[in-house]
Amino acid sequence: MSPVNWWQVRIPLAAEVAAHGWLTSNNREGHSIAQGRRVKAFRRAAADAGRKAGLPVGVSGVSLHFDCSYVTATAPVRDRLNLEPTIKALVDGLGPEKGFLRQGRSNWVPGCGFLVDDSDKHVINTTWALQRDPNKSALPYVILTIKRTGPQL
Repeated sequence: MSPVNWWQVRIPLAAEVAAHGWLTSNNREGHSIAQGRRVKAFRRAAADAGRKAGLPVGVSGVSLHFDCSYVTATAPVRDRLNLEPTIKALVDGLGPEKGFLRQGRSNWVPGCGFLVDDSDKHVINTTWALQRDPNKSALPYVILTIKRTGPQL
């Protein structure tokens, strides 16, 4: 039996975008704790979607492509590169769960464990595109297409 070389996951982001807006490079969140909560919400969305989709655990040597669908009443010009913080949070959600101590308090970072790690050793390439959803009643979501492009470690 040959190994699976690609996966596709739909990550719904309605609650996260409604509560926090997209994570963008232009965000000027005043406090690092508030920013951390926003990022954690997006990580959790990716982790939950990965588990629901039945992604395997401990995969390496992959290329990730994110199609980010958004809904607006108008058609403003969008800056694709501005979305990098959202993509980073979603990739982190595909990695392993992590727990650590910060200032004497335990902290937990959600992850589904699909990726061994999000370093360049395991994630070969990451691309993303913005697509305006033609159905204005649709909720914001991301379609993640994952392709194994390197050797499995």
